[in-house]
Amino acid sequence: MLSPVPLSLDIHQEADFGVPPDTVFNALTRDVQNWWVMRQTTPDSTLSLLPRVGSSLTERSPDGHEVIWGTLEEVRRPDRLYFSGRFAVRGAVAGRVHFDLERTGHGGCRLILVHQAVGNISSDTRAGFDAGWNRLIGQCLASYLLRAA
Repeated sequence: MLSPVPLSLDIHQEADFGVPPDTVFNALTRDVQNWWVMRQTTPDSTLSLLPRVGSSLTERSPDGHEVIWGTLEEVRRPDRLYFSGRFAVRGAVAGRVHFDLERTGHGGCRLILVHQAVGNISSDTRAGFDAGWNRLIGQCLASYLLRAA
């Protein structure tokens, strides 16, 4: 008998940055191509996002393959981006990704990430996304913000 596969993904992570929320907001939107290393199509694809409700975080490969990671449902500049979409989760039928930014002392901010999805999502997939977000936010975005400062 096969064991049941949990039907959810629920990731909550935080990262502190020594820059104000508007700098992180810009990195999450107009500069996403410069630090977001995850790809669904080809390694040389490009990512784009306009911070407007209804726009999508879209990946485009040179051969014409396009993928929507998620679609913006709420934008509150400079401290909130809420997406709906699968965000590359294999087996997901629906998902949400939230980025909330809170001011901290000395002009910095805290990014709070919530990624939730439902579907036939394996424990390996859940572990991979937890590690992937940690790398993407804690390393890639953090390094980009240090270089850009």
